[in-house]
Amino acid sequence: MTDGFITESNEFLEKLVYSEDRVKTLEDTFNKKADIKDERANFYKFLTLQTKHGFSGKKDAKALAAMVDSAKKMNGNKKEGWAKYSERVNNLLLRQQVIDFKSTTAPNRKKTMSEIKSLLHKSLTNDIIPPEQKEEKANKYPSNLDKQLNTQKLLKKKWDEINARKTQDNNVKNHFEPIAGWEFLCVQKMNNAQVASFLDLMENESTKMRDNVTLLPFFKQDLEQNKTVFGTRKIHRRIIARDMELLGKNSQSLQKDERFLEVWAAKLDRVTDLNPIYNDEIRTKYLQKLKKWMDQYLKGGAPSLKALILYNLLADQERLGKYDKELFREYLSVPKKSSYNQSIAQTKKWKSFADFEYGITTKSLSKIGNDEELVYRYFRKLFQKKDEQAKKWTDFVDTDYVKAVLCESRLMNDTSGKSSDLKKMYTKVRGKYAVQNLEKKVIIEVEQANQRYYQVNDNVNIKVLVKNANDLQIN
Repeated sequence: MTDGFITESNEFLEKLVYSEDRVKTLEDTFNKKADIKDERANFYKFLTLQTKHGFSGKKDAKALAAMVDSAKKMNGNKKEGWAKYSERVNNLLLRQQVIDFKSTTAPNRKKTMSEIKSLLHKSLTNDIIPPEQKEEKANKYPSNLDKQLNTQKLLKKKWDEINARKTQDNNVKNHFEPIAGWEFLCVQKMNNAQVASFLDLMENESTKMRDNVTLLPFFKQDLEQNKTVFGTRKIHRRIIARDMELLGKNSQSLQKDERFLEVWAAKLDRVTDLNPIYNDEIRTKYLQKLKKWMDQYLKGGAPSLKALILYNLLADQERLGKYDKELFREYLSVPKKSSYNQSIAQTKKWKSFADFEYGITTKSLSKIGNDEELVYRYFRKLFQKKDEQAKKWTDFVDTDYVKAVLCESRLMNDTSGKSSDLKKMYTKVRGKYAVQNLEKKVIIEVEQANQRYYQVNDNVNIKVLVKNANDLQIN
């Protein structure tokens, strides 16, 4: 051991604290061979390196990493270091674990939490428990009541009773409370009748149990073996998003079940305290996520859900000043009845049609109601380009409607240079006085790209499309 430092004197501590290079000071002070295993030398070297590198997150702090490994081996090990266990060295090791908590592995985090709990419990127990309670605890009489009232054992005993041959009873709901589902029943193997009763028992509970266990196996068994129709159980709407995906991935029948798909689609929405009606960014992210999901899973059936998603995507794109032609075409191809496809709808072999009043349990998707205005605005925007032809759209939209919108769009913008041909076509599809009526038509239309909501002190700017309106007053 180094002479002169049997205890850490003020002189030594002052010299270390005020030193410009503390590591060098320690090396000069503890310079003998025996100092390699000296607890004091290692403690101060560890403390110095931890202060220098511990919180920086630098990957090149190799000296600190080596010191951590060395301290673990030497603390309380006579052969490797010092025989007497050093609490202050152990505290530095624990401190380093806390510093590295976010970047380390799950087992290491669990170990750190365990050590902190044991450390706090020791001191907190002494502070919290009054002396009289300590004395009462010390004089406690022996009892086997705790063993008899063991929850797991009692639940197991009851479970064995209802599954015994003589006393078998598949009505789980009659024998257990919902808390037993969380504690015990969620990991038991059940027959079909027991599964049905168990799901009835848990109808008002979360479907996520202890230790990250869920009720997924029971839902799968109930749907496949009991032939339960999805949506007939109250608990179906409580299934977590992850389990909805696992159920839907491997079931072709569920991928065609609109009730299942609408619950799944709603579960994809982010849970937040922000209202998507007033927060366009959140709504846009959800719609983009929903589009990817729809392309993967919404392949057959569910026209109402598909139309709802695509309509909201189109409206959101228009808000951003974008007009996606392929997305618009996909929407028009969904089976539906509207003023713009009356003739076409009769020629198609569509079995079911989209319901414009259909909605799901999320604020991010607005019901369609009437899509005619949006469809008209999209066509009007697309037909402003000279190369866009009407015949490209007649698979899903009535020919006369497409030609009429094309003529209106180009006559009002005067971009074609073929106004006479357009007037003839417009007269043919809309009647003798159609051109005159269009010339006199008054249009006052608030553009969809306008900001929708304002704060109290914001300047309000609104873009309005006008035709034949010389003066416009806004209250």
